[in-house]
Formats: sequence, C-alpha cells, structure tokens
Amino acid sequence: MQKSTELELIDELLELHERRSPYLDADWQRPSPERYLSSDIFQRENARIFHRLPHIVAHVSELPDAGDFITRDSMGRPLLLTRGDDGAARAFYNVCRHRGARLERDGAGCRRRFSCPYHAWTYNNAGELVAVPHEKSGFPGLEREEFGLRRVACEEYAGWIWIAFDDARDIDVAAHLGEMAGDMLAMRAADYVIVETTGRDTAANWKILVEGGIESYHFRVAHRNTIAPLFLDNLSTYRRFGPHMRSVLPRSTLPEMK
Repeated sequence: MQKSTELELIDELLELHERRSPYLDADWQRPSPERYLSSDIFQRENARIFHRLPHIVAHVSELPDAGDFITRDSMGRPLLLTRGDDGAARAFYNVCRHRGARLERDGAGCRRRFSCPYHAWTYNNAGELVAVPHEKSGFPGLEREEFGLRRVACEEYAGWIWIAFDDARDIDVAAHLGEMAGDMLAMRAADYVIVETTGRDTAANWKILVEGGIESYHFRVAHRNTIAPLFLDNLSTYRRFGPHMRSVLPRSTLPEMK
C-alpha cells in the first residue's frame, strides 16, 4: 500500500472516530435468507467464483525444492501439487487416468514419480504417464501422451500458488487482482514459511463467514475476552477494486496517531 493511501485511510478513520460514527454507505439492503439457503444460488457461486476465478491453494514454502509435492482437497476436488526439476510448480487432479483411483495418499513429501496403488500406472512430476504394467498385451496402441494427469491451471504469484478450475490452461493472477496486485506483492509473502496449519469444517454458508470477518460490530460482544480490547468499537472502512475489497480495521491505538 502506498504511504499516501495509508495516510488517507488513517485520516478517514480518525474523523469517524472523533464523530463517533461508523462508516456507512448511503443506501442499505436487507438480504433475503434465500441468499444463504438457496442451493441454486450456491451452485451459481461455485461455478462463477470458486471454479472459475483464481484462488490460493498453497504457499510457495510448501514446495521449496524440485521433487517436492503436496496433496490438497480444494472445492471438493483432490489435487496433487508438484515442483518440477525445472523449478516450476504444477497442479494436477490427484486421480489416476486408468480407473480413477486416488493417485497419491500422502499429504506431502519428495517424489519424482507417482505410482497408482490400484494398478501401478506411473506418472512423473510433470504429469506424464511413464509406465503401464502389461502395456503391450493389455493396452495395445496406448498413446501415453494422451493419458497424462489432468492439469489444473496454476501460477505462482506474490509468494502463493494459485489455481483455477476453468478449462483455460493458463491464468493471469496479476490481471485478476488488478489494483490489488501491488498490495499482495508488498506483503513479501515469499519471504515467510508455513510453520503450522489448522483446518476447520464449519456447517455454514461461505458468505456468513466472510461477512463476519469484515465487520467489527461483533468484536465488543463476541470477542470481549480475547481481541476486543485491541480494536476500536465498531469502526472500520473499506475500498473496492473491481471484484476485490480491502477491509481496514484500526487498532485501539489509532487516536495516538493523530
């Protein structure tokens, strides 16, 4: 973020704090519960957002060296991420092209070949089919190049590994981020490493979780025994950049910055 932008946001929040006023749009809406309950809406969101647009699936430190791999389930789809000898990160469906068995069972490791536990069809970490038991007798005329692992569009950007399930084989994360790209790069995420990961499976519509994370109205009540003292009560602002948004929640030390 540019220094001038930081100062602009600080000034805006200081003014709101002094007026004891939250940041509110001119108009407000009361969404229908169907927005959270409708299976049709959810299917459209899956198709147009989660399956079409680029999203982060891993940090670059999880594939530091050639030969490293990790497996992930993303949007209900099993993935195999590899670091090739050429240094490139690649993403594939973690599914053998023969009978659809899950190819790699381990969560992470270093391996340049992946052998299916069902019939031992074997692929290299570039996704190429390199070995088929009884190939001549059982699969005469097999064109190996046609049965490599199914690729998933993949790009490394700003310290993260991004994928998109769209049929396109290439993605452009910088173009997708637009004006937010500079902020992502400024975080210098590639300089960090993953120390520990945790997972949580929550039975809720995804929008409820997102909306709860970008408002501070609940802090004083829901987080009164933890982080509430660190933030000002019900004070935040935001900026939109196309389909993206920057949410700003000031710390309780904001008035000291005046």
